[in-house]
Amino acid sequence: MERVRETLRAKHYSRRTEEAYTGWIRRFIVFHGKRHPSTMSGEEVNAFLKHLASERNVSASTQNQALCALLFLYGPVLGEKLDWVQTAIQAKRPERLPVVLTRERCQDGDAAQPVSFVCDGSAGEGIRHSDRTRTARPQGRLDYDDLLCAAT
Repeated sequence: MERVRETLRAKHYSRRTEEAYTGWIRRFIVFHGKRHPSTMSGEEVNAFLKHLASERNVSASTQNQALCALLFLYGPVLGEKLDWVQTAIQAKRPERLPVVLTRERCQDGDAAQPVSFVCDGSAGEGIRHSDRTRTARPQGRLDYDDLLCAAT
C-alpha cells in the first residue's frame, strides 16, 4: 500500500484522491481474501465491481471511482498490461436534466424565501464544499446583483 501512496504523491494527486484510492484498493484486496493484486486480473476486478453494484448498491460514480483506483493500481503502480480494460464493467450514470431557476420563479413569491443552494454561494462555482470551507471568501449578505435568473 505504501507503493500506491508513493506513486500517487509522485504524480501529485490530491490527498483526498490518495485516501479514496487506497481505500478502494484495500477493499478490493480484502474482498478477494487478501490475495496480492499481482495474482489477480480483470475477472477479479469485474467480480468486485459487480459486488459493489448488486450487493452494496453503490452509485455509478462510486463504482467508477473504484474502477479508476484499480486501473491506477494495475497500471502505474504494478506496471502490468491492462488487456482486460475493454471488458471491465463501467457503470453508466443516469441522465439528469439540469435544474434552472427561471425568471418566473424569481418573480414568484417562492423565490423570496432563502434558497440554500443559491445563498450557499457554492452552486455552479465548480468547487467542493470541503475546498470552499478553506477559502478566504468573506461571508455576507446576498445582494440583488448576486442572484442571476435564467432567461426563458
